[in-house]
Amino acid sequence: MEGSEQISKYINSDYRIYQINSVDRVKDDKENEYLIEVELRNGDSLSYTVGKGYVIDNEGVPYEVLDDKNALYRNVISLFEH
Repeated sequence: MEGSEQISKYINSDYRIYQINSVDRVKDDKENEYLIEVELRNGDSLSYTVGKGYVIDNEGVPYEVLDDKNALYRNVISLFEH
């Protein structure tokens, strides 16, 4: 893959997510919210905020995760488990 646009499309198509208007991040558990930042060699960068039931993309657009278990969230958490 080349460039942030292709990676964004991959992430957005690999997970079942639905664009929503807003996320109540106060109500959600912000202590278990993670920021994923990716810098590419070509200078592009991506950032995603990942919570238990939502993902917020590079541009601040929130998505609700439609799966019962947020696979992306579980993958991020596994990086910190011992």
